[in-house]
Amino acid sequence: MGEVKVKGSWLRDLEEFIKKPSPAIPIEAVILYGSMAKGLGGVRGDVYVLVIGDVFKAYPLLDRLSLLKLKRGRIETLGYTLDETP
Repeated sequence: MGEVKVKGSWLRDLEEFIKKPSPAIPIEAVILYGSMAKGLGGVRGDVYVLVIGDVFKAYPLLDRLSLLKLKRGRIETLGYTLDETP
């Protein structure tokens, strides 16, 4: 994979999220998807992020959403374990 150049304040939101998603969540990977990942997102578009971590094994899906705070600024998150990813 190569480095992707991005523009806009959403990048600061994403960097902050990656640095500190939640105090109790060790992150194994963060995957950006959707229109922002394709470079097609608008100025006010949401940033969709898939968070991978073994910590999610202990939580049902709905609990994971609240653990990740579902939406933080423009960041909308989903949490999965590595085994659950395609």
